[in-house]
Amino acid sequence: LIAWSRILYNQEILVVLNTHGTENRGAYVTIDASLHPHGSTLSLLYNSYWSNSQLRYPPQNQTVMVQHDQGRATVRIDLPPSGMMILA
Repeated sequence: LIAWSRILYNQEILVVLNTHGTENRGAYVTIDASLHPHGSTLSLLYNSYWSNSQLRYPPQNQTVMVQHDQGRATVRIDLPPSGMMILA
């Protein structure tokens, strides 16, 4: 997985890509702990495997839980081959 984020006005946007074309990949991705308290969530803004209907009307209830361990905030991301997610 390749992951990066951008922070603007106390809002973090996370982009995650699975660069492997034939295998699922997953990882814990570090995010800014000061912006994401333990138990908070990131909302899915885009998932490359959404249907056409979901792309037109993105689901509002898909989230990923933020976990904290020793002062580090992470989210667990699992993606299918060549998959991509954008979260905020």
